[in-house]
Amino acid sequence: MERNYCMKIGIVADLNDMNLDVWLSTYALQEALKEMEHMSVVIHHSFSNSEEEKRGPKELAYEFYNVVEGSSRLSDDVGYYKLFDIYLVAGERMWQKVKNNAIKEYYPIHYLRDSILLMQQKSYRPLAKKKLINEDYLLAYYERPSEEKLEFLNFLLDEKGLKLVSNRMENAELKSVKNYTDQDIREFLSYLRHAKVVITDSGFISFMALLYEKPFLLLSEKTQEVLEAGILKELGLSSLILSDFSTLKDINIYNSLLATYENNLQEFRKRIKDFRNEHKKKLSQLIRLASYETYVDCPTDIKKIECCGCTACREVCPYNAIEMKADEEGFIYPVVDHDKCVKCMLCKKVCVKRENPQTIKYEKREDPQTTTNAKKENPQTNFNTESYPLVYAVNNKKLKVRTNSSSGGIFPELVQYVIEELNGYVVGVKFDNDMNAVSSIAHTMEEAKEFYGAKYTKSDFTGMFRKVKSLLEKGETVLYSSLPCEAAGLRAFLRKRYDNLIASEVLCHAGPSPLVFRRYVQYLESRFHSKVKKINFRDKSKGWLALDNTMVVEFANREPLKLRARRNNYYRSFIKDNIARPACSQCSFVYTNRVGDLTMGDFWGIQYAKPEMFDNKGTSILMVNTKIGEKIWNMISDRFEYEESNLQEAFRYNHKKPIKLTEKRNEFFDRFEKEEINSLLQEFNDLK
Repeated sequence: MERNYCMKIGIVADLNDMNLDVWLSTYALQEALKEMEHMSVVIHHSFSNSEEEKRGPKELAYEFYNVVEGSSRLSDDVGYYKLFDIYLVAGERMWQKVKNNAIKEYYPIHYLRDSILLMQQKSYRPLAKKKLINEDYLLAYYERPSEEKLEFLNFLLDEKGLKLVSNRMENAELKSVKNYTDQDIREFLSYLRHAKVVITDSGFISFMALLYEKPFLLLSEKTQEVLEAGILKELGLSSLILSDFSTLKDINIYNSLLATYENNLQEFRKRIKDFRNEHKKKLSQLIRLASYETYVDCPTDIKKIECCGCTACREVCPYNAIEMKADEEGFIYPVVDHDKCVKCMLCKKVCVKRENPQTIKYEKREDPQTTTNAKKENPQTNFNTESYPLVYAVNNKKLKVRTNSSSGGIFPELVQYVIEELNGYVVGVKFDNDMNAVSSIAHTMEEAKEFYGAKYTKSDFTGMFRKVKSLLEKGETVLYSSLPCEAAGLRAFLRKRYDNLIASEVLCHAGPSPLVFRRYVQYLESRFHSKVKKINFRDKSKGWLALDNTMVVEFANREPLKLRARRNNYYRSFIKDNIARPACSQCSFVYTNRVGDLTMGDFWGIQYAKPEMFDNKGTSILMVNTKIGEKIWNMISDRFEYEESNLQEAFRYNHKKPIKLTEKRNEFFDRFEKEEINSLLQEFNDLK
């Protein structure tokens, strides 16, 4: 597996117009991204329209930021913007500028609130000057000085015998021993580090006081606004926000408020740490989502979130210039060798997410049975037999075969017909000796038995398309059984229809990560001190419904492990889409968008749609989508009990739309590389 999850991130900032808030928030964001092992730079984008508007510690920015030049005053020079995967903004004022100017080059762009708390106090130490004052002092920072606030400062200085260090305030008569401005960032951090107490009307300065563990009071005429915009309420510090200035000269109230802070310092530390971790988690999830919007390194010109890993691009390349490499989540994506690539664009022509989706255009049937028993018995039901697809509810007549199948037992009969009566070949998925799901070719029933049963992990089908094409070119019949996206990849690779190819697809919930599955198998082998030989996710000895399914793990030298399937940690994460491929959220092959000649899956809800067919031993949906599919179905249909159905019945309890990428899924993969797999899966198991 190759780790390629290093994002190129641009932090948009106007270095000519940065106050303390924006400067330090930008610095914190840059350092947090560095800690997360992403490549980030600060893009200097000037919004100022005149020299008079320019202010801020620009030289210091060039010293501590990794700076590149972006657009200048919205000119045509868009600088480096094309090099980045995502753009971030730190600071409310900068965000308003970006929003108001709607710079299309910076996309996707996100505002990260309260980024100052992403880093600990020690991260700001390289910025601060050495101690500048040896006396005890109070640090003041007022954005909106008023007579009451200034009187309060003088009152405290007299009562506590402290010196005053303050920001420069216009028309303010204060006995400050030192003044600083927004440009004096290094001085401010030094003053903050050594202050005895901080008095401010700025939410940002109160956050900095929190980081430096300084007792503080936040004087605000807009208490509710501060609470909603910031995090003081979440941290349990709302009592340190004062809006009733009539009480300011009561020294007992002042002492009581500061005692509240000092007496609860350990609890506040814990809350700040929890907030920092939660904030980092949100940032990590934001970046992970953005990573799916990056383009694969291949001329197909599609995003990671679009790529289903069908491998058609690799298999069709005549120069072997494309390799499929797994990312840190375990999903494969194309990577081109630019030295070999001649830009023939054949990979783009066969990409199922670009110009070649391979979905079936349903045709009218040549000899439709417009009058069927089902239609006679149910005249109000909309059974459409004039055109494809034909939809059936199907049970295998052989109870043993049905019991040993995941659903109604269609696939074993289909396999038997192709191998024994057509002398054909079957392509399916099996577990190899190391429990990797791999695509394989069977020419005997014994070989094909390994394909039976759901695997619930994405398989490796390297080189299979070319083997299938070779068989087809020789005139052999091939039954190709796979997920819909994989069948689409095969059809795209072949670039023409073959009458001797029978494509059979399963109704797919989502494609789980093979790396997650591999690590789960390793956990089982370590936990039970035996090699795993087989996993049956859908043992039906107690029933077919989800509440009754049993998961059976067979080992080399111990008794099988039997678990309730729906409560199993791995199976539950599969069902809840926590381990699915990102592209499953943009699946092109759901509901009536079919690729196979035949589509098979569980007929969930059969007990309501056709109660006479329900015995809790498994019933299949069968969609007959093409003439080839109908021909093969007619050859084996006498092996089944079946009834005509329709799309409304069949998909009432099967999903019609792609899955959604959830926050839980992104959080899972953020933690996947660092944590023990079963413990992580268990934490995400809502039925544990």
